[in-house]
Amino acid sequence: MSPKISVLTIVQGRKPLLENLLQALRGQLMPPDEVVIAYMQPDPFELPDKLPFEVRICFAEDGHMPVADAWKRAAETATGDVLIYLDPDCIPAPSLVMAYALELQETDGCLIGDVLDLPGGAAEGADAAALERAGERPADRPAPPATGLSPEPDYDMFQGQTVALRRATLTRCAGPGALASGFGRQGADLARKLEAAGVQLYHCAGARAYRQLRSGGRTRLNRLGGTAALGRDGERTGDRPRRPAAGEAGAASVPKTRLYS
Repeated sequence: MSPKISVLTIVQGRKPLLENLLQALRGQLMPPDEVVIAYMQPDPFELPDKLPFEVRICFAEDGHMPVADAWKRAAETATGDVLIYLDPDCIPAPSLVMAYALELQETDGCLIGDVLDLPGGAAEGADAAALERAGERPADRPAPPATGLSPEPDYDMFQGQTVALRRATLTRCAGPGALASGFGRQGADLARKLEAAGVQLYHCAGARAYRQLRSGGRTRLNRLGGTAALGRDGERTGDRPRRPAAGEAGAASVPKTRLYS
């Protein structure tokens, strides 16, 4: 039986960005089983109908570290064996979920994906091929391997825009809150917990995302510095598909139709 896959994201405003993320997840070569949205706001957004995965929502409490609390609550709400964290600014490439899920059947490491920056407005009206053409990799971020995984010995290279690991690995790193405390201004905490627990970092081929930039900024590496089910439409097959080939990290494997608004 294939492991259950949960995609987790946190949201505070920026509804169009969330809609782009959900639309891209709808078009995945391997859709997730569920998406968990942790809201850092009092009211949830109205979401598109007939998504091919279940959607669960939770809410962060006001406090000293609301971002960390949101990630913690997302992890507690998720029911999957594989946890994929996506920054709400990120549009996943069609192969992202499949690449993470297949590789995590073979390793209990922490996988980090490739994030390309999009210039302002590049996501509007774009299909996956256009995003691939527009995306720019920051100079300080290494390219992923052509296929499979490549180990990353430097835990300072950890970045949290897109990361995946098994739930069991997260628990081994000191419980469900371990990953939560690694986001926001406390990236050092998670990186050190992973290192202390002997969890290897890997760059993962095919796990590409395109970051919708705000205010003309650029993506930077993190340099250590109430639940409701909303329905399900469609099921994944239990067959294990092949790993994505090197060229499938981009858009060659999907029709050139408009995917994002």
